[in-house]
Amino acid sequence: MFTRYRQTNVRGVGLEPGIVRSLTLATRAGPSFTRVVSHWGDQYEGWPADFFSAHRRLLATHASPARFRSIVAPIAARLTQQEKAAGCTGG
Repeated sequence: MFTRYRQTNVRGVGLEPGIVRSLTLATRAGPSFTRVVSHWGDQYEGWPADFFSAHRRLLATHASPARFRSIVAPIAARLTQQEKAAGCTGG
């Protein structure tokens, strides 16, 4: 997953917009995975909806939307090519 942070905090200071990161999301815990708790859990079961993130990497700072696309597009294309080569077409 790729993300671009596009806002500053409430006071308009402290967080730089345009931070681009890559990360992996998982539904099961693993080594070096960070737990992400959702506050909207499954009310029937009474369990919170947990996800885990790992392999977080800073790719750029102060990136515009166009720069985000130019950073992510080649990475996504390479990952898609690797998945197709491994027979992981998702279809």
